[in-house]
Amino acid sequence: MKKIALIVAILLVIVIIFGLGVFRFKFAVNDTPIVDIDANELSDATYTIGGGLIKMRSNNDIELYKKNPNTKIWTWISTTYGDGTIVKPADPKMFALVLNNDQTFFASTDCNNISGKYTTNEYKLSFEQIASTLMSCEVSQEKDFIKSLQDTVEYKFNSSGEFTLLLKDNGGVAVFR
Repeated sequence: MKKIALIVAILLVIVIIFGLGVFRFKFAVNDTPIVDIDANELSDATYTIGGGLIKMRSNNDIELYKKNPNTKIWTWISTTYGDGTIVKPADPKMFALVLNNDQTFFASTDCNNISGKYTTNEYKLSFEQIASTLMSCEVSQEKDFIKSLQDTVEYKFNSSGEFTLLLKDNGGVAVFR
């Protein structure tokens, strides 16, 4: 996986420095596509990861898109733990969660990308088989984000339309918008 990330990084540098025009790169593991790069504009690239698109632009603006309009991209706003501790991401745009119709999820954090499966039964919700890329970041709020997913037992929508995850053992609430 690290080799693929290195290859992707090198290809992006080539795109940014040389602006080679229209070309497309696809990477797969065991015939499963994991990265699909479409560089149509100088210093811009579009990736397809987990069924969705992440468009990266030279101005470091990251936009998340989904092919399925019925699936919302939820942005992590805060987690309030049972002891009253509140954690808010320094940059909420860096934390996104997508629940796909096939019971899989994809998330991005300020450091890594995360994926796995989820199960629901009425308002019960649990995240399982959570896997992450392995970037090491000194200053990251990723652990709080992942803990919120791991400890989820139920979900609700509040009056503002926010997606709230109730954490096990009255452990608190994570809020997504």
